[in-house]
Amino acid sequence: MSDVPALSRPVDISRIAAAGTVEKIEATERERAALAASLGVVAIDKLAAEVTLVRDQRGLIRLDGRLTAEIVQNCVVSLVPVAQAIDEPISLRFAEEGSSAAKAPPKPATEIRVDPGEEDPAEVLTGTAIDLGPIVVEHLVLAIDPYPRAPGATLPDNPAEDQPGPGDSPFAVLAGLTRTRPKNR
Repeated sequence: MSDVPALSRPVDISRIAAAGTVEKIEATERERAALAASLGVVAIDKLAAEVTLVRDQRGLIRLDGRLTAEIVQNCVVSLVPVAQAIDEPISLRFAEEGSSAAKAPPKPATEIRVDPGEEDPAEVLTGTAIDLGPIVVEHLVLAIDPYPRAPGATLPDNPAEDQPGPGDSPFAVLAGLTRTRPKNR
């Protein structure tokens, strides 16, 4: 498996202005095909995102935007193609390594308290760029319907009726063969 992401759009953090920098991402046909194959969906007909990156004096970078996509996957009941339109917000925070916004990781074996009302800590950047491609793909994966159903596709009312009975087992057939076989003495 390759470590190269199917969608890569690196942004040099030194280009991010305090007033904000807008980045538009639109996946090419080749990128969409590679992503569809790796995600196990029939097709990704559209994949786009628009994000705004804002940087403050403390070294905190806020990423806010929107992901839109049109995908096709197979119905879990009938296996017919099912289209899904995705429109999801994206919101993340990053802290430049060594900045005052970067919190030190907790020491091993220390208690961690999580306040559900507080924002998640910013992810600490280790390089000079943020790759927006994997961020868009991660949000796409989280938005995909894990159990797509075609309109009108239903499961049988009593699935137990469709199951083979105990006499239908291949082992039962083998047992029957051994009983009818003449014994050689």
